[in-house]
Amino acid sequence: MSSLLPTPGWVCRSCLHIRGLAQQRRGLRVRPRARQPPTEASKLLAPGPQTITLTDGTIIPIQSAQPLRPDTASTPYTKPSPPPAESPYQPPPITPQPPQPARNPRPPFSLEPSAPSPPLQSYPKSKTKASPPESPPTGPHDYNWYYETAAPTTAHKSHANTFFSQHGKHATLLRSIAQFRTLPETSVPEVAFIGRSNVGKSSLLNAVMGCDTKKLLARTSSTPGFTKTMNLYGIAPDPSGVRISASSLHNSGDQGREKIVGRGGLVIVDMPGYGAGSLTAWGTEILKYLQSRKALRRVFVLLDAEHGVKDKDRSILASLRLAGVSHQVVLSKMDKLYIPKAGGAGEIRKVGKGTKMKSKGTVGALRARMRELLPDIKPPVGGGALGEILACSSEVLVEGKRLGVEHVRYAVLKAVGLDGEERKGFTESTKKKKKKKLVGEVKA
Repeated sequence: MSSLLPTPGWVCRSCLHIRGLAQQRRGLRVRPRARQPPTEASKLLAPGPQTITLTDGTIIPIQSAQPLRPDTASTPYTKPSPPPAESPYQPPPITPQPPQPARNPRPPFSLEPSAPSPPLQSYPKSKTKASPPESPPTGPHDYNWYYETAAPTTAHKSHANTFFSQHGKHATLLRSIAQFRTLPETSVPEVAFIGRSNVGKSSLLNAVMGCDTKKLLARTSSTPGFTKTMNLYGIAPDPSGVRISASSLHNSGDQGREKIVGRGGLVIVDMPGYGAGSLTAWGTEILKYLQSRKALRRVFVLLDAEHGVKDKDRSILASLRLAGVSHQVVLSKMDKLYIPKAGGAGEIRKVGKGTKMKSKGTVGALRARMRELLPDIKPPVGGGALGEILACSSEVLVEGKRLGVEHVRYAVLKAVGLDGEERKGFTESTKKKKKKKLVGEVKA
């Protein structure tokens, strides 16, 4: 604060405002609004007491600035003195070593040729699984081609013939349906036979199930595409057989859902033929059944042995592969290409008419026709048909047996799982019958 003028009022030199003396008389300290010059600030902060005398004689003391404490006062920076000089390091003397000769002296930048690589070895080509057996047929009925599976033994074929001969004549027609949604539920495994129109499918089913020609379960006709519905046939060793049972809802007498039941049995489905002589609309219902039926175990696709694979056959085979349905190829009408020779005093006759026939063709020609089917039924990528091709003819008897029918019978039982368990049950039932017969004789 600057000194005051001896006037009724005083003028602040920093703000140039005239203020009355009454403010000084009240003892108020008036602080300048602007910063004082450094010269006057140094006077105010000078050591010693400072006072201000007003005109009326009032003395106002001004507190001086406090000096800094010695412990907190900053000391000037002094450069540290260098350490005392020491004696220079004296390394130990080095004893010179005599030069050693190089182990593999080579001239600089020398290149040596590498040893020649061995010649490429020619590995033999791997044999494919689909290779025909080298051994010739052992009998007149040994002509089927099992290139990935094991051929049935004599006991297997005997069991299959016994099952269908005894229980096939008691087979029942469960239902003929035209739409897939009308199929009843089932707890019995199923197999289906499918093929082009007039491929001999219904005649083969008659031979497989052992039906009497007077009581045909699968209708046959000379008109192509006669079967227009899906026919379900049930076969079982149980006396009650395979049947359709309807359960009632809440015991009210109302008919509920229908279900196919039958212990130890199977259902054979005769599908309508496809091709030029069949209804086009049936293709949709066939595919619905093949792709959506959970109880379906295998589809037997019949192909004409004489005409081979057609476009409709390729389409059905591709649909089965895409849907992941187990299927197997059977060549029907084998007698058009091959009829084996009858051994010993055996004869070759036509079924029903009894007309004598002669042998025809060779096994090699039949195997060549089977080999031509592999690109269509077993593609190199993806799944395919079962690794065996069966050939059959339901119209020719050789030594009293229909050509290839017993092999088809065993394939059906194997597909539904009755080739082993049912045989055990069948054997036990036979033993029970013998036991009852012995007990009856003893009582008599």
